[in-house]
Amino acid sequence: MKNEQIYSVVDLEMTSTSPKKGKIIQFGVAFVNNNQIIGTYASNVNPKEEIPKSVENLTKITNEDVKYAPFFEEIAGEFVAKLQNTVFVAHDANTDYTFLNQKLKENGFEELDIPVIDTLELMQIFYPKLDSYKLVDLAKNFNIYHDKPHQADSDAYVTAELFIKVTNKILSLPVETLDQIIKCGSMLTLQTRQYLRVLRKKMEKKENSKFVSCHHINLLKDKNVENKYYASKEEVSLRCEQKKIIEVMKNDLNNEGKYYAIEAPTGVGKTRAYIKALSNKISKYHKLVISTSSIILQNQIAEEIKKINEESDFKFNYTILKSQTHYLDLDKFIKTLNSKNLGPHDKLCQMKILVWLLETQTGDLDEINANYNMPYVQKIRHHGLKYLNKKAKTYKYDFLRKLYQKMDNSEIIIINHAFLITEKYRLNKVIKHSKYLVIDEAHKFSELFQKSADVHLSFNNLKRKIRLVRKEFKLINKEDFKFELNVTRYVELIQKYINTILIKYENGNEEQIIVPSFKNMTSMENNYREEIKNYTDEITNCLQNKIKHINDGYIIKLLKDIQMFVDNMYIFLTSKFRNIY
Repeated sequence: MKNEQIYSVVDLEMTSTSPKKGKIIQFGVAFVNNNQIIGTYASNVNPKEEIPKSVENLTKITNEDVKYAPFFEEIAGEFVAKLQNTVFVAHDANTDYTFLNQKLKENGFEELDIPVIDTLELMQIFYPKLDSYKLVDLAKNFNIYHDKPHQADSDAYVTAELFIKVTNKILSLPVETLDQIIKCGSMLTLQTRQYLRVLRKKMEKKENSKFVSCHHINLLKDKNVENKYYASKEEVSLRCEQKKIIEVMKNDLNNEGKYYAIEAPTGVGKTRAYIKALSNKISKYHKLVISTSSIILQNQIAEEIKKINEESDFKFNYTILKSQTHYLDLDKFIKTLNSKNLGPHDKLCQMKILVWLLETQTGDLDEINANYNMPYVQKIRHHGLKYLNKKAKTYKYDFLRKLYQKMDNSEIIIINHAFLITEKYRLNKVIKHSKYLVIDEAHKFSELFQKSADVHLSFNNLKRKIRLVRKEFKLINKEDFKFELNVTRYVELIQKYINTILIKYENGNEEQIIVPSFKNMTSMENNYREEIKNYTDEITNCLQNKIKHINDGYIIKLLKDIQMFVDNMYIFLTSKFRNIY
């Protein structure tokens, strides 16, 4: 790809996405040079068949629209000529490029052999915090005019605008970050990675005061902590209903150990009311903990505190706090950058995170909609400060450590109900100096508390955890071999027991087996139950010995999950009227 290259940003509309069955009904091209759109070209195409109703509903292209349009073979030569000596760009490029070449081949034309760039991959990598990468959603997010969604001319033009936008963003990145992305980008579609190399040649290495470098990756520098002012005589604006809540609370706040419930209609603004009522009582030594039912509501409460801060000189420091596994373990992530055993989805996740590290202050993986079921994400999630190496260069940048520091200096901590329930039973409390607790959305708390007491045993989940542990061990010592033998034996016993139950209840399956009572137990079923119970101590000792010799939070979490299954399985086998899921 040359520096002054022309890029043909293409979109096709077809009767079906299958290259062999579908027919092109419309194509559009927007030509880009020097990061500007320099021209467009578009045409309807007569597919020689009826347009399916579903396609018509989506594209708004009717049979009447294409009735007098040229056939593909009549216009293909002109279309291909315009694409020669250009770079083919599209959103999900492999689909459009493959489809177009199939139609060229079917109609006796030579297939295109030009470089191809995928804007879908570029947007996923360089805008990691977006909720959707559909073209219509991207246009809306970036305020790009999109007059005819799902029509080729409009889609091509929007894609060209996005291509220019993402190119400008790439050129603004620190060189070290782009170098790491190129290194991770072997799985990118066709010539997308080559395009990144072209852009890299245009960039100069220069210092940027916004970022700090650690192990050849760049991180966003911490913001300065906002100073607090106490001299304001301004009153935060309050509504009548809010004043009533404040009055009720202030009358009772002097009574230590007082608990009360307030039911407020939707839209009253109860958050503002209870924060105002407690404003003279709370400090970083007597924190207000607000627990709500979801992460979305945590963010909404934070937004309300921001508004209160904007209306008053006195600023509340606040921290949104989630379970530690929501946060990136920076040290672990950096160590995976040199791993050779990662798949395409893992590599894509790596590249997204490299860009996200230039944008995040929190390291909260929810910001990039991380899939927590993905083994790679499980590996780079945080598992607690006790697993951090204090001598590592990453230690001072660790997100969880910085979060706890921020929490120590905050008057308000915003958590969710699940965190509150876990904190109640945690030996080493995360939240210290908390004197006041507000349970927002309290009607949902009891339901969640009850669910937290439920125990679900998934055999498939157990096998998955064991596979993940095996992936980490290389069977190089006695403990590894002992672990392998014991878990293999344990899994075999569970499998035999399940097979026995499946025979007993022919309409059952591995995911849900109901065991109504001991009196209906067959002798074979009873034998396997006894074997599993007797083997519990053996497998438990094996797991405990393994945990003692490991200092990796990810592996320890897997081993503890396996141990929890073993413990709960024993309880199940020794109790009546239990269900196993």
